[in-house]
Amino acid sequence: ADSPRFVRQLLDAVRSLRVGRPWEPGSQMGPVIAEPQDKLLRGLTELEPGETWWVEPERLGDALWTPAVRGWVQPGSFMHEVECFGPVLGVMRARDLDHAIALINQVDYGLTSGIHTLDEAEVRAWIDGIEAGNLYVNRGMTGAIVQRQPFGGWKRSVVGATAKAGGPHYVATLCDWERIEEVPSTGAPLGDAVEEIVSAVRADWVRAAAERDAVAWRDRFSVGHDPTGLAAERNVQRYVPAPVMVRWDGGDAEALARVCAARQVAGGTGTISSAREIPAPLKRALRAAGARVVVEDDDSAVARARAETAGRVRWVGTVDDAWRGSADLAVFDGAVTGSAEHELLPFVREQAISITAHRYGTPFEPASRVAQSLVASGRP
Repeated sequence: ADSPRFVRQLLDAVRSLRVGRPWEPGSQMGPVIAEPQDKLLRGLTELEPGETWWVEPERLGDALWTPAVRGWVQPGSFMHEVECFGPVLGVMRARDLDHAIALINQVDYGLTSGIHTLDEAEVRAWIDGIEAGNLYVNRGMTGAIVQRQPFGGWKRSVVGATAKAGGPHYVATLCDWERIEEVPSTGAPLGDAVEEIVSAVRADWVRAAAERDAVAWRDRFSVGHDPTGLAAERNVQRYVPAPVMVRWDGGDAEALARVCAARQVAGGTGTISSAREIPAPLKRALRAAGARVVVEDDDSAVARARAETAGRVRWVGTVDDAWRGSADLAVFDGAVTGSAEHELLPFVREQAISITAHRYGTPFEPASRVAQSLVASGRP
C-alpha cells in the first residue's frame, strides 16, 4: 500500500485518461449520465477524516468531470460503504488478505469484485470468502459477456426473485409455471432427512420431485460449470447455498413438503415460518432435519426475513399484501412444481468466476488448477 511505484503508476494511469465529449475522437472517458448530486457529488467534492486527494477532480462542463482518487479511505467511512456511481476511486489499506476480504464484505452491496495475485492460496481464499455475484481474477472487472460471465450481484446488488442476466436461468424467471401431477421418478436415493419429509405427506409427486432434486444437485448445483471452454480464460459458474425463509400460508401441505425437501437437498438454512400450525407428521420431520419451525403473523415473518435471510423468501401459497412492494424482500412466489431447477434455485446464489489462465501468453497453471477444482466440486 505504501509502495511509491504503486502510487506513481496508479496516478499516472488516472491522470493520463483523456476526458471529453463522446463526439470528440480522442475522448477515453465521457460525461456521467447527469450532473452529479447527493452521493456522487459528495464523493467528488468532500473528503472524510484521514483522507487526502491523490488526484483532485475538476469539473470541465455539464456532467463532465475528470476522474478523482481519494487516498487512505477509512473503514466504515462514507466512501467505504456507499456506492458512488461516477469517476471517483477510493484507496484503502488492509493488514492482510483476510482483512481485505472483511472490508469488502462489510459493504451492503456485492455486484463485482476482483483480485490480482500470483499466489494460488490467495486466489482460493479470496474466491471462497468474497460475497459478490461476479468475481474476476487477474483481469479487468467490466464488460461481462452473455454466458461467459452471467451478470448479477448478491446482497443489495440484486432486487427481487431473479437470476443472473445472460445465464442459464434468466429466461425461466420471466415466465409463469404450473405444476403437472405426473412427475417422472428417477429412483435416485434420498437422504434420511429428505426421506422423512416426503414420507410425512405420502404424495408420489413430492417423492418423485425430491428424487429429481437429488440428481440435479449432484450433476448441476453442487459443481461448477465452464460452458465456454476457453484456454486463455476460465469462466466458471457455480451455486452457493443461501439462507432462505420458507413461508407457508397454511394451505397445501404437500407443496410445503415439496419446497422443504428442496431446501434440505440444497443444505438450506433459514426459518420455516407458517401462518398456522403445520401438520404434526411434517412438523416432526422438519424439526428432525434441524429446521426451525415457527407460527407467526405476516408482520413478524417479514421482520424475521429481513433480519435472518436478507429478505430472501420462498413463499408457498397465496402471498399477502404485507410482502409486496418492498425492494429489500425477494419473494419467490411461483407455483410449487416438480421441477428441480425451479425449486432449488431460490435456495442458492449464482456466482460467475472469471480467471485469466495465462501470463502474457504463457499458461498460468495455478489458475487452471483453481478452475478445475471449482468445476469438480463447486469450491476452490
